[in-house]
Amino acid sequence: MLALLWFGGEKLADATSGFQVGDLLALIVLVERLIFPTALLGFTITVYQRGQVSIDRIEAVLEEPPAIDDRQTQVPTAPGSGHLAVRDLAFTYAGTKQPTLRGVTLEIAAGETLALVGPVGAGKSTLAQSLTRLVTVPPNTIFLDGTDITELPVAYLRSRIAYVPQDSFLFSTTIRDNLRYGRPGAPDSAVEGAAAQSRIQGDILTFPQRYETVVGERGITLSGGQRQRTALGRALLVDAPILLLDDALSSVDNQTATEILSELPRHKTVIFITHKLAAAALADRIAVMDQGQIVAIGTHDRLLQTSPLYQKLWQQYELQELTA
Repeated sequence: MLALLWFGGEKLADATSGFQVGDLLALIVLVERLIFPTALLGFTITVYQRGQVSIDRIEAVLEEPPAIDDRQTQVPTAPGSGHLAVRDLAFTYAGTKQPTLRGVTLEIAAGETLALVGPVGAGKSTLAQSLTRLVTVPPNTIFLDGTDITELPVAYLRSRIAYVPQDSFLFSTTIRDNLRYGRPGAPDSAVEGAAAQSRIQGDILTFPQRYETVVGERGITLSGGQRQRTALGRALLVDAPILLLDDALSSVDNQTATEILSELPRHKTVIFITHKLAAAALADRIAVMDQGQIVAIGTHDRLLQTSPLYQKLWQQYELQELTA
């Protein structure tokens, strides 16, 4: 525009050029009309280039061969009951020399409730991830209903274990659809039943849109405890024979967490990692982990008498409750 005014002014000053004021105004109008399309073209090119980079990244992920090749595995003919056995399991993360799990041996009967406790870094979450093959486990170390999990299709294995991590992802959609994530065709009655079991229904009914409330990306409109109870309701709706809770009630108050754990379906095999020892005391058995090993296992009363580490954890828990 400055160049047009500069040279156009000189032409107008030159009487012999034949350049008129109307010609200059027409050029100014045309240039003004080109400003926005030119800026939009630059924006479009930028978006296209970003999209191209994103597509390249997605294609690279899709072309990456899966870490677990289970094409030769077969689904068991019998449905199984939810019995788990861990035999001499050892695991070390890549890039580290210190093993996270050291010869873990554990057996969990079908329908049993087992609490897994221990100090931070004891290997509890790694053990939970091993059960669902979220980390690579060696053959003949973990068995589901008598079958080595490395011989099972991953999709089948994970359909048998409803895993709830501490920080579950909620989508920017309604609470009803978030609860239905693992079972999209579930009827409303089943969704509401799972919500009642996980103690999130009371909160949902206080929302203006109730089950149709949109929770935002990662459940941003919900509190930490509400997000965790929604994720638990999602897992209960799937109705897998094994329920694996990796500190999934850490943001829920002690009374509510105790109520939830005490009323879980008795036909399920329940494994829950927790720092809420009052809730752990309700389990059929408690396994105490330290430095990648199970150092003690038994009931709450027995461990208070025989396990120094559990006694220390219990005293710390009681002190936290008194000072909270």
